Amino acid sequence: MLRLVFVFFSMFILASAARAETQIVTTILPLEGLVRAVGGTHISVETLGDGRTSPHDLRLTPIDRQRLNQADLVLMVDPSLEPFMTRLIPQLKQVLVLSKLNGLTLLETEEEHHHGHHDEHHDDAHDDHHDEHHHDAHHDKHDDHDAHQDADKFLDPHLWLDPHNSITIAMELAHVLGKIAPAHADAFTANAKTLAGQMRALDRTLTKKLAATKGKKYVLFHDAFSYFTAHYQIDIPAVVASETHGGMGVHELNDLRNILASGDIACLFTEPQFSAPIVAQIANDYGIAVGVMDPLGSQLPRDTRHPLALYESIAQAFITCDK
Repeated sequence: MLRLVFVFFSMFILASAARAETQIVTTILPLEGLVRAVGGTHISVETLGDGRTSPHDLRLTPIDRQRLNQADLVLMVDPSLEPFMTRLIPQLKQVLVLSKLNGLTLLETEEEHHHGHHDEHHDDAHDDHHDEHHHDAHHDKHDDHDAHQDADKFLDPHLWLDPHNSITIAMELAHVLGKIAPAHADAFTANAKTLAGQMRALDRTLTKKLAATKGKKYVLFHDAFSYFTAHYQIDIPAVVASETHGGMGVHELNDLRNILASGDIACLFTEPQFSAPIVAQIANDYGIAVGVMDPLGSQLPRDTRHPLALYESIAQAFITCDK
C-alpha cells in the first residue's frame, strides 16, 4: 500500500513539474522556431495543426483547442492570416499578436483576403533592447485586436520573412517570456541577443549572395514573399494566384502565359501548401524553370536554428532555380 502511495505521489510530482514548464503555442512554424531559439530548454512549444498546412486553410481540432486553452502564451501573426483566432483571443490567457508590435516594417497588399493597412515604423534600436511601449501588442483576456484596414490597402501578414522583423519579434518575445517565467528572464534575453547577432550576420551574407539575382525576374504563385523580396531587392513582376486559396481563372492563366512569353522570367516558384500543376505545366511549355519555396519552412528541422534555415532555404531557391 505504501509503495502504491509513493508511486502515485511521484507521478503527481512529475506531472506538476512538467506542467510548471512554460507552455507556448504558435499558429505557424516560423513562430515556433523563434520561440525555440529564445526560450531554449526553459519552455515547451507546439504549433497548431500539423505545421505544414497554410494558416489560411487551418481548421482547429479538439486537440488544438485544448493546447490553446492550456497555453501560458499564444503567438499569432494577425487575424488576417489566422482568422480562426479572432473569437478565441479573449478566451485565452495571453496572446501576442505580432502585427501590433512597434518597430516592425509592415507592407501593404491589394489582396482582399488580407485585412490591414500599411504601417512602416522600423526602429533600429530594437536590435539591442526592448521598450516598454511594446506592451500594446500583448493581449490578455480583456483586449481586442484592432484590424489594420483601410478602404484600398490591406496588411501583408507574412511579416516574419523580413530579418529585421524577426529580430524585433525575438526581443519582444524575450521580454514577454521573462514576465511569465522570471527565473529564466536573463537566459531569454541572452538567447534573443544571440539570435539577433546570428540573424544580422546571415543578413549580410545573404545580401552578398543574392546579388546574383540582380537583373533577373521571378514569378511567384502566391504573394507570400514580399517582405523577403523587398528586403533583398528581388524583382517580382507578377504573382500568379490572386486569392489566398490559389484561386485562378482564365484571366489569371492568360496573364501568366503573356508574362512567361516575354522571355524575361528566370523562374516560377510554387509553394508546397498549394497544389498548382497547371501553373507548372504552363511554365514548362515556355521553358521556364519551376522551383518550390516554402514560406513556413515546413520541411526544415524544428529546432532553434529554424529561423535562420528558413531564410537560407528561400535565398538558395532564388539563387539556384535557373541553374
